[in-house]
Amino acid sequence: MRTVTTNAVNTTLANSALEARQHITRSGMSDLYKVGDCGAWHTIKIARPEITGAEHSLRKEASAYQIIGPHPHIMPYRGSGTYRDQFFVQLDYLDEQHFVTDDDKAPMDEAHVVRIAHALAGALSYIHERNYLHLDVKPDNIWLGNVPMLFDFGLAQPVNTKNLSQTLILTPSYALPNRLMGNACTFNDDLFALGLTLYYWSTGHDPFEFAMTWDWDNANFSEYFQRWIDEHDCMRDAIDQGHHSKPFRQLLKGLLLYSGAQPFVTGTDVANYLTRSFPNT
Repeated sequence: MRTVTTNAVNTTLANSALEARQHITRSGMSDLYKVGDCGAWHTIKIARPEITGAEHSLRKEASAYQIIGPHPHIMPYRGSGTYRDQFFVQLDYLDEQHFVTDDDKAPMDEAHVVRIAHALAGALSYIHERNYLHLDVKPDNIWLGNVPMLFDFGLAQPVNTKNLSQTLILTPSYALPNRLMGNACTFNDDLFALGLTLYYWSTGHDPFEFAMTWDWDNANFSEYFQRWIDEHDCMRDAIDQGHHSKPFRQLLKGLLLYSGAQPFVTGTDVANYLTRSFPNT
């Protein structure tokens, strides 16, 4: 038997269950598996051995889950352990059909996006109250079941911690400039990433599409950031010209401000705005 422990629970997974795990999906640094044991299903994350720093990231994730604690819109954490020299994190089982896939690219209606935004703003508010940052908010890291949940805390860190990682795993369309430049990140980085995610779900278009074909191995960051600024301006223009309600457009434009006076400082500000502007959603 393999015991999984946290400060809150003690769970035991049979070695035979871990051996018979079923692959669900792959993230930048980990693989997610479905594990059945004692009549219940669990999700476990195992670091990808071919990725430098993947196990360190997963151990950081386990620590972040414990520090941040449980929330209705954060995937429940059940502990961590080691099996055959592989470190893993155990989470509640969430049906794989509700993970975001390429089939979800078609734009969602505004009311649906607002409901998801409420859930994510609540999760970010909770994280920010603990002086922590998620730093990887994107569609791939959000489970869209009846209760939307944020997961993958592999990049999470205390606010204003300078990024010293030598291994930068990122999703190009959601890459945050502060992370690319190694600067200390703030709450605004999480809110900007939330804005990019809502932009994707409400328009069906990936943000910063040029970044998906960018030559990252030979990156000219001066040229990259000029392209980034140009496309950022185009995104804001597209929001103005879109068919969404004025409160929703203001939400997106406020989240997508990356400099200057910020209308939203933490996830709590976003949650309060949503409650005021969309009282019936």
